[in-house]
Amino acid sequence: LLGQDIDRHLEGMPVLALVKRHRVTAALWAAAQASRERDRAAEALDRAEDALARSEAVTSFLMGLFEASDPYTVPGDSVTARDLLRRGLARVEQLAGEPGVQAEMLVVVGRVYQSLGQYDEARELIQRALALRRAEYGEEHPEVASTLLALADVARYRGVYREAFSLAEQALAIRRQALGERHVDV
Repeated sequence: LLGQDIDRHLEGMPVLALVKRHRVTAALWAAAQASRERDRAAEALDRAEDALARSEAVTSFLMGLFEASDPYTVPGDSVTARDLLRRGLARVEQLAGEPGVQAEMLVVVGRVYQSLGQYDEARELIQRALALRRAEYGEEHPEVASTLLALADVARYRGVYREAFSLAEQALAIRRQALGERHVDV
């Protein structure tokens, strides 16, 4: 029986010897555990729904850019990546009432600028996204950490390695605090 109680304790479950003596206390402990688990599940569901909404918004945004560039719709119009980016930025500005989605789009467009070697433009857009996410979520949110990592990536491409390292360290500290040491993103 002692071995079972030790195993139960290590697994975060109530110890049977104590449960028999302290049934009310054990019931309250179990209820508190269930409440914490319910709260964690609700938070996870909220995060998943938020991520899905942003993903759908990004998809819609990108589809809108390419549909507006359809050669059958606008005959003779040859569209470059830079044209698409300019159109995309104009659409991003229309999302001012949706800061989470606007930040997501700024990061996406910033990464495209980065891939084209336009690091100053990329940095500016991702810094705007960072400001939006900090205002929306606060300083210690995983979305802020992701944006800091995007900025670190731009700094690395620009050859500003100390800045890149500092930004990556900030992102890691936020992720550790928000997600815990064992999370895959850490």
